[in-house]
Amino acid sequence: VDQGSAGLGERAAFVVGALVASASWQLLLAGAGATLGRFLAGPRGRRWTAALGGTAVLLLAARTALGG
Repeated sequence: VDQGSAGLGERAAFVVGALVASASWQLLLAGAGATLGRFLAGPRGRRWTAALGGTAVLLLAARTALGG
């Protein structure tokens, strides 16, 4: 018996498994993106992104000023 070659059933199961895994991953990403988008679109999310962006600019300015 050749252990290296999978039968038709095993190959089909692999394809179905890969399809289900890919679909579930895409649904997870879409759901997370929708949730994050809803948060970022609100006033609280805009405040957080403004604070994080301002902090990043200040850190980059300090690094540049200190010769980094």
